[in-house]
Amino acid sequence: MPPRPLLGVVIDGQPPTALRAVEAGIGKSSLLRAFAAEAGDGVRVFFGACEDLLAPRAFGPFRDMLRDAGVRPSQTRDPPDRDDYIDAFVAEMGFPSAPAVVMVDDAHWADAASIDIIRYLGRRIERLAALLIVTYRPGDLGERHPLGRVIGALTTRATLRLELKGLSDAAVVRLAQDAGVDPAAAMAAAGGNPFYLSEVLATARTVAVRLGQAGYPALGVAYDIIAALIVSMAVSYRPDTAVGLDAALTTLAAQTHGTALLLLVVAGLACFGVYCLFDARYRRG
Repeated sequence: MPPRPLLGVVIDGQPPTALRAVEAGIGKSSLLRAFAAEAGDGVRVFFGACEDLLAPRAFGPFRDMLRDAGVRPSQTRDPPDRDDYIDAFVAEMGFPSAPAVVMVDDAHWADAASIDIIRYLGRRIERLAALLIVTYRPGDLGERHPLGRVIGALTTRATLRLELKGLSDAAVVRLAQDAGVDPAAAMAAAGGNPFYLSEVLATARTVAVRLGQAGYPALGVAYDIIAALIVSMAVSYRPDTAVGLDAALTTLAAQTHGTALLLLVVAGLACFGVYCLFDARYRRG
């Protein structure tokens, strides 16, 4: 089920808990950001992400959500405890006129207290005007991982389980062609993983730009040298001493730094030639 219908379910008063199982780099965080951007007026979005820390932050994602919303979990206790966070979110998720979307990203890295909050809210989501979205990587959930037990326990009719897939072969081919990259090479390097593919395409674009940056100045230098030689020949032309191009290049190479100059121009022109091939092959009108 795509994000828009999910949001419609919340607004209609039938809130689900969406559990998204994904592999690394599949684009779950980008999807959450896009979903939040499309939530529209009247919908309050709470987003919190867990971090891969040796000692996870207590209430990490939920602390961030309330801080960003300017909400204090407790007016009397400092620091607040787990129940304070639960009570605060139940209150924030209880306004039918202003439904809430609560997103917990990378929950496989959540601390135990945050997993308790996920369980509590998930089991009561049907009574709340909210959508709870939890993303995690199945590969990071061992047999005894506490989040695995919570996911297994969320079996109500309001729970929706989604598994994000990678890009199709057709999508990879199109994106590679648009970026001027060989589709077969892109498939071999990244498969359907959006993150890996974006890195491959970004590298290819960087190479093309660098070729152009090296080639254009070299082309200008080459034109300047040709112009200087033409002027020199026009001023000091002697028919009896005229020589061919090979002799002229030999004479130039014999000058101070002449060989280095020739090599620099040749390398730059080669870069410019490769850049022109990229440009001609993949330029769009």
